[in-house]
Amino acid sequence: NFCINLEEGAEPSIPDGDAESTASLCECGSDAPPGIRDLAAESMFEYGSRVGTWRVLRAFKSRDAPATLFACAQTLERHPELALALQAGVVEGRYDVCCHGLRWDEHSLMDEQTERSAIAAAYDSLSKTIGVPYGWYCRTAPSVHTRRLLLEHGGFMYDSDAYNDELPYYVDVACEVSSSTRDEQQQRSAAIAPPDRPAPSAANPAERPRNPLRISWRARMHALYALIGSVLESVGVRTPPIAPLQLRRQLVIPYTLCTNDSKFAPGRAFSTSADFYEFCRDAIDALMAEADEGGARRMLSIGLHPRLIGHPARIADSPTQPRQLRSSRTAIRDLHACVQAE
Repeated sequence: NFCINLEEGAEPSIPDGDAESTASLCECGSDAPPGIRDLAAESMFEYGSRVGTWRVLRAFKSRDAPATLFACAQTLERHPELALALQAGVVEGRYDVCCHGLRWDEHSLMDEQTERSAIAAAYDSLSKTIGVPYGWYCRTAPSVHTRRLLLEHGGFMYDSDAYNDELPYYVDVACEVSSSTRDEQQQRSAAIAPPDRPAPSAANPAERPRNPLRISWRARMHALYALIGSVLESVGVRTPPIAPLQLRRQLVIPYTLCTNDSKFAPGRAFSTSADFYEFCRDAIDALMAEADEGGARRMLSIGLHPRLIGHPARIADSPTQPRQLRSSRTAIRDLHACVQAE
C-alpha cells in the first residue's frame, strides 16, 4: 500500500510560532541557530507543495494506482487547490484518508489535553477539506495517550501508530467513552472484520498471538481508585466520582519506515531512484515467495514524501513509475490491507 505523506505547509516553522524552522527530511540539515528562520529549509518544504505533490499525484493517476493519504490538516487548509484535487480522488475511491495530525507536530511531546484538542481539530478540518479521515498516524511516534484519545474521540476506524507487524491486528484499550460515542464506534467497528492471522509456529515465535485482553496501566489505576473509594466510603469518607471506563477494541494497521523514501534524506541508505526501486522490489519478491510457499499473505507499505520523491531524479525509476507498476501492481493490490473509506 502506497502512503503519500502530505506534510508541507504544516511543518514547524518560526512564522507559525515555533522555536525553529525544521529541516527534517530535506536535502540538508539546518545550520540556523534557534530563533533564526531557515529559509532554505522552508523553501525545500515549499517545493513539495508547489511541485513534488503534483508530480507524485500525476504518477498515481496515470497508472490508476490507489494510495493512502497521510494528510496533515493544515497542509490542506493552506493549499485549497490541492484539497480540491484530492477530494475528487477520495470520492472516486482512488485515495483513502488517514489523518497525520493537525500540524506535523510530535504528539509524543504533547500533554493530554493539548493532544485531545489537536486530534479533534484535525479530524474536523480534514472532514471539510478532503473527506472524513478513517485512520490516524502520528509524526513518527504517538504519545502514551494517543490511542485512547482516538477511541474517546470516536471518529477513527484504525491507527497506524505501530511498526511491529506485517498484518493488521486489534488491541483493547481502556478509555472513557460516552454512550453516543460508543454507538458510533460500534457501527464503525462492525464494518471491519478481524484479519486472519497465521497459526502460531514454534519455528516462528513472532507469529504467536498477543494477549488480546492486556489491560493498560490506566485501567489498573481506575480499578485501584474504585477499590480505595469503596473502602473509604465504608468508613464514611466520600470520594469524587470518576468517569466509567470501557475496554474498547482498536484496529491497528502497522506502518513501516523500512520501504520508505525517507532513506533519501542526507546520510541515509538511498542515493538513486534505482536504490529505492530495488529495495522495494526485493521486499515484494520476498513476500510473494513466502505466499507461494504456502505462507500467509502480508501487507507492505511504501512511504512517500513529495518533497523527497517528487524530484525528477528520484521519481524517474521509482516504484511509482509505469515499468515498476506493471510488474508489482498485482502484488501490491494483493498485499493491500488498508481500510478503505466507504
